[in-house]
Amino acid sequence: MVTVTNRAADEIKKILEEEGKGGRLLRVYLAEVDYNGPRYALKLEKGISEDDVKVERNGIGVVFERSLEIELKESQIDYIDGSCGSGFAVRDQNVGGCGYNCGSCGRC
Repeated sequence: MVTVTNRAADEIKKILEEEGKGGRLLRVYLAEVDYNGPRYALKLEKGISEDDVKVERNGIGVVFERSLEIELKESQIDYIDGSCGSGFAVRDQNVGGCGYNCGSCGRC
């Protein structure tokens, strides 16, 4: 099941505190599918729907549509700070290449 690295969890908690959004959930959703495969995105949400799966990872409530449960089985949410810039990335262990959805066309 999807995991959240320590670094990503720390950054998410910092954002939630700074923006006064404690208790929000981190939604993982399918943003698009391109030649590199699926690209996931993240957003904060207040609640879940009946079609969602909710898991607690590293102190972060993570939600996603039940239809993505298999695709996200071996995915990891991380915070990256490097030559691509800094930000959150969803790494899909099932996809070849760098597997990070950082928007750099696979040059991470």
